[in-house]
Amino acid sequence: MRTLMHTLLPSLALLASPAVAGQPAPVTITIDHDEQFQTWEGFGYSGAWWSHHVGGWDEEVLEEILDLLYTDAGADLDIYRYNPGGGHNDEALDPWRSKVSFETSPGEYDWTVDPNGMRVMRGALERGVESVAVCFYSPPSRLTISGKPSGGPNGASNLKPEDFAEFATYCVDIAEYVRTTMGLDEVAIAPINEPQWRWGETNRWQEGMFLTPEETAGVLRAVADEIDRRDVPLLLEGPEAGEWSRSTLDYIRAMAADEVLIDSLHRLAIHSYWSEPEHRTELRAMLEELDIDTPIVMSEWCHMEWTRDSTMNSALVLADTLYNDLTLGNVVSWSGWLAVNPHDFKTGLIHADWDTNTIMDVPKRLWVVAQFSRFIKPGAVRIRCVVGENETDVRAVAFQDADSDGVTCVLMNFGTEPASVRFDDSLRIDEVFVTDAEHSVGAGEQTEGVIDLSPRSVTTVLIDAGE
Repeated sequence: MRTLMHTLLPSLALLASPAVAGQPAPVTITIDHDEQFQTWEGFGYSGAWWSHHVGGWDEEVLEEILDLLYTDAGADLDIYRYNPGGGHNDEALDPWRSKVSFETSPGEYDWTVDPNGMRVMRGALERGVESVAVCFYSPPSRLTISGKPSGGPNGASNLKPEDFAEFATYCVDIAEYVRTTMGLDEVAIAPINEPQWRWGETNRWQEGMFLTPEETAGVLRAVADEIDRRDVPLLLEGPEAGEWSRSTLDYIRAMAADEVLIDSLHRLAIHSYWSEPEHRTELRAMLEELDIDTPIVMSEWCHMEWTRDSTMNSALVLADTLYNDLTLGNVVSWSGWLAVNPHDFKTGLIHADWDTNTIMDVPKRLWVVAQFSRFIKPGAVRIRCVVGENETDVRAVAFQDADSDGVTCVLMNFGTEPASVRFDDSLRIDEVFVTDAEHSVGAGEQTEGVIDLSPRSVTTVLIDAGE
């Protein structure tokens, strides 16, 4: 492949002629194949809090949901994140957040207790998903200090240090069951979820477990040791911290103090809640200072606001988060929270009605994710793509395709006015797809190399960059 540096020339689509006096000069977007960043591993969404119910719905509805999530009829996701339950939590405010545990007694399991969740996972794998992560939010009730998987007494730690090894055994047992039952060569294992939050302090509404930074490092080390002892192909992820800043830095420092743990950690897992753009760069600077080069996965995020929204308003909040995670966080995969959502909340790729067991609607969030996930596939490499310094509404990210000279460029117009871009004449534009108020990964248009960007839209351009 030749060495390439290409430019795109955005200009206001409302102009009928080239820029004239008093109007800003076109903004240049530079794409440089020689400056490369992370190698992509995929997009995914969590199967928690919905799959163990939706998996039991009428087959026609379930098939439609699976197709929207895991084929090119929808988002064509690459990763499935599976949550084994810690045990029924009678105090949970929402029974949909409560899930029975596989464990019946220490070292004994009933693998039949989650047929719906396993059915959804199989459906995802049958549609082409190749990566699975097994994610734990709490130990089983018998190992918790409070006797409940919904948090410790008054929000304190809920697992005794002397039980770290037994919890590690439990996690590895279940992850290995998933791996072998699903016929996978390897699976990721995430034994902890958002350890900095004080789960159970004021209410008990879902599974969760607070741990101190040192306890978190201890649990992860116990799981790493158990994986090593059994010599099984499980890929350790952690700490699934809830944000990029504040206490998360303390958790990573505690982990960094254990060289064996850091060497055993396959991926550093971070959630993007309540995180500003600069928080990503600050965390990456700290990792460099600590000499940690473990790739980062963004393993959970949703638009954390009440009131369901199917419009581009919430979808562009997602696009903004995704853009920052890709370009500033340099994450190697991105997974959202709650693929199917029954609640009056701005989350989920599909809105469902639990009373009728049907799809309510498909919000623009799914189609904005699809603008990325349908076209940027595992093995692609992010390359330099910089918008001119005076442009504030248009952002861009580009990936070199894994098995061709093709480039996928995703353009986001956050402004309320149209814009347009022109690619270098040496490039051949193959296809254009757009999601906006009127289109959902619909066919876009180009006129002599000029591509219009509608207001508040996400546009994907497939480029042939070969000879």
